[in-house]
Amino acid sequence: MVSISLRLLADNTAESLTVFLLDSSANSAFATFQTSDFNTTVFVTRSLALTADPVFDYNEVSAFRLTGNDPFASFTVSVAVDTLATITPVPEPATYGLVASGSVFALAAWRRRSASRSDQQRPKV
Repeated sequence: MVSISLRLLADNTAESLTVFLLDSSANSAFATFQTSDFNTTVFVTRSLALTADPVFDYNEVSAFRLTGNDPFASFTVSVAVDTLATITPVPEPATYGLVASGSVFALAAWRRRSASRSDQQRPKV
């Protein structure tokens, strides 16, 4: 997820703005924002999910690039990087249930096997 705070210049002609991130191995991630989501009077913050290469390393971001889609436009950009952080995925509750039920099943199988071994080792009368 990438968030940007932006105030457009009054003479902006670009329809979109793309944020590119590069990791230390030159893999990329990007998000494209529509400039119509921002305005010229106040800063507006928008967030989008990144589209990333399968091997993109969010912990090794080494560079970023901002581009607009109007090759003839000139614009002034003031950039301040607030935070480059990764979001750790949280497992769904069903995942915890699956792990718990698998553990119970493994414990039951282990106890059953232990019980059958101990029955075989008892002397017959």
